[in-house]
Amino acid sequence: MKKIILFQLVAFWMVSLVSCNEDDSLKGIDQKSITAFEFFKTSEKYAGFFEAAEASIITDELAKSFGFETLGADEGGYAIKKQAFESEERAYFSVADILNQDKEELTIFVPKPQNNFEIDMSSVESRAALGNLLLYHILSGKTKVDELGKSLIPLSSGGSDEINTLRTIETDTELLRELVTINFNGTTIEIDNLSRNLETKQNAIIHEISDVLTPKVFTPIPVVIGDIVQQEDGAIAIQFSRDLAELSNSIASQFSLVVEGETFSVTDVVVNPDNLTQLILSTDTKISERALASLSFTSGGLMSEVNGEAASFSDVRVVPFSKNLFVENSGFERGNLTGFVPSEASEVFAISDEIVHSGRYSLKFITNETTGDTKLTTDKLFEVEAGKNYRVSYWIYISQKAPSIEGVKPQINTRIYSDGRFNDVARKFFSLVFSPENEWIKVEKEFMGVGLSGNPLRLHFDLFPIRQNAIFYVDDFSLIEIE
Repeated sequence: MKKIILFQLVAFWMVSLVSCNEDDSLKGIDQKSITAFEFFKTSEKYAGFFEAAEASIITDELAKSFGFETLGADEGGYAIKKQAFESEERAYFSVADILNQDKEELTIFVPKPQNNFEIDMSSVESRAALGNLLLYHILSGKTKVDELGKSLIPLSSGGSDEINTLRTIETDTELLRELVTINFNGTTIEIDNLSRNLETKQNAIIHEISDVLTPKVFTPIPVVIGDIVQQEDGAIAIQFSRDLAELSNSIASQFSLVVEGETFSVTDVVVNPDNLTQLILSTDTKISERALASLSFTSGGLMSEVNGEAASFSDVRVVPFSKNLFVENSGFERGNLTGFVPSEASEVFAISDEIVHSGRYSLKFITNETTGDTKLTTDKLFEVEAGKNYRVSYWIYISQKAPSIEGVKPQINTRIYSDGRFNDVARKFFSLVFSPENEWIKVEKEFMGVGLSGNPLRLHFDLFPIRQNAIFYVDDFSLIEIE
């Protein structure tokens, strides 16, 4: 049996406020589009992973699903790459062949170099077992680290495996960075933010993880899906992936709620009788609309109806109740543009943690001489009622004004319009020339829902042609009903 010892990390991660350097093996990726195969083939750091991928064997069924033309399967169902003569060893399709295709996008979890993959070349079965282990680390489609809090289906042979994940974040103040942990079916794995979301620019996203993932016999583990939210009555709702069984008497004591640094008790926990996948928690506090809150759970006693046990989680964000009709990501707290659609692929937009009004993120705008008319639009519709009054608002922080040039008025136009008809019901201009710098300013506009009942609306956030250098941040979009 031959063991591949992945190379030791050359040096401790060096992190500063100015820059974060990635592994040397990634240099040059931005210069051209490459496949995952080419990335691993030229990477000294991940040479062990690549050698294992080349030595592995995959099934004929899986090979054909990727569009490979096989010459059929051997007696074990493994894909033959070319016709074999009696005196010639068969050549099989491998995980490396999957990495080398460019038709289907992939997400690849690569263990850190100090972890081992064992290669046993003594039999087809052992090489196929290696292939199955590697395929447990590969998903179909590109999944970024921010999207990992859900159930995942790996490419492992047979297709019956499922990885149940829960994503949590804590801050390492000494290293000045986030530490992201993913719970894979009860096993805690770290994803270092210096190497997560490495893209080959063509067909894969690569996450470096702290350990080898071990395939497990599938059990229906209840996994948290979506946001944990506080309802209008103050109760906290947690949506799970499966129906929940009867709860243990001590379950409430296994939850803890932290609001703005203060810990509160969970006083009661019940399964929603109208939705057996939802857990309802009562607490001794109500979270204010802008407060930072998180929930933790110690495992034990929280089961699905078929005996899969939910894993522990810690410091998962709780979304406070809000009457804001922008219910999703109005403050960009997901760390992305979820809930909004840019009018074009533009470098104008960037999620930032540099300057925020509340929470952890804001949306940064960087405009220059090439910036034209750029729009940001909500991707979901919302409804207002005729005869009721509403207020649309957001906060803005200008760190670099646009210069005043004759004939050009650098400004932002916020519009609420009736979907498909562009008849504005709320229009508000904001100048990027005359407004003060280096302070948060609230921009708002009130309007009445006259004749709009049942008519879905959208928000448009327009940058009028600027073509001048300016930097500003926006945060906390809101649309609420007012008296």
